[in-house]
Amino acid sequence: MKKLTLYDIMGEGHYILANLEKDGDINVSVLNEDDQEVYHEKSHQFAWESLVSFAKMVISQDEKIQKELAKNGL
Repeated sequence: MKKLTLYDIMGEGHYILANLEKDGDINVSVLNEDDQEVYHEKSHQFAWESLVSFAKMVISQDEKIQKELAKNGL
């Protein structure tokens, strides 16, 4: 697998699958638009919570940007 960058994720139709393992860890896979796995890891639930927190921050920033764009008629 090649090193996956944020630009790669945004530039293509990637999606994420995650599930809780019996040992409490989170199994995470990122698949591309051809359903090929491009990233996989088994991580601790605290790492997963950090990723979710980051995603929420991105969404919060996007809400601000979208409001500014609408305000400026863009």
